[in-house]
Amino acid sequence: MIKVSGFLTRRPDLTHEQFSEYWKDKHAPLVMSLDSFASSVRRYIQQRPLNNVPGSVPILPYDGVAELWFDNLPSALATFADQDYASIVAKDEENFLDRTKTVIYRPRTCPSEELDPAGTSNSMNVRLTEAEIHAVSKACRTAVSSHR
Repeated sequence: MIKVSGFLTRRPDLTHEQFSEYWKDKHAPLVMSLDSFASSVRRYIQQRPLNNVPGSVPILPYDGVAELWFDNLPSALATFADQDYASIVAKDEENFLDRTKTVIYRPRTCPSEELDPAGTSNSMNVRLTEAEIHAVSKACRTAVSSHR
């Protein structure tokens, strides 16, 4: 399994509440109604900033984080290359995202035995090469730019 995270920034004309409501109530159901996403996305998580965080805790300058989990890199690439992504998902993102400040991130992780030498964890991490990480980013950028 691999995870692709999108660090999302709202359009400047939207409040955080308007952004969150659209993302949760309109965008997520639309995305997950598409066969290309529903068949390849194994897990979809929306994270929003917490309220009332102590002032000493730094907060990322994003309005939300989307996590998309796929079986493998080819599955992720195929999903972002699918025509539905460019024609439906990217188009809908214009309703609430500022793409100039939104970034996609695929973290490089250590093999689980390095993190858990005793083997007590049930998680498994996958190490991607730089080329594979760039391929995911390129697929996302290509899909978005082909929509414009």
